Amino acid sequence: MTPRNRRKELLEEQFVSSLSILAAAGGEETPLWTVVPFALLLLSIAILPLAAPHWWHRNRNKGLLAAAFGLPVALYLFWKDPAALATRGWNTRRSSA
Repeated sequence: MTPRNRRKELLEEQFVSSLSILAAAGGEETPLWTVVPFALLLLSIAILPLAAPHWWHRNRNKGLLAAAFGLPVALYLFWKDPAALATRGWNTRRSSA
C-alpha cells in the first residue's frame, strides 16, 4: 500500500468515525444547528488572522475559540445519549482482515 493510499484510508476511517459518533447520538435526528459552530470556526480561521493578528498569534486563543465552538455540540451529543457515545462512538476501529 502506498503512503497516499494509506492517508486516504486513514481519512476515510476518521470520517466514518465522526459519522458514527453523530449516529450514536441520534444520526438523522441530530439538529442542523450542530453544524453552525463548525462553520463559525472556519470563518474565524479565515478572518481573525487578518482582523486581529496579535490576538490570533497565541495558540491559547485558538484553543479557547475551538473549545467555545465545539463544547456546545459535544455537550449536546453527550446529553442526548451518553451510553451510545461510550460504547459505539469512541470504539470505531475496524478490524484488519
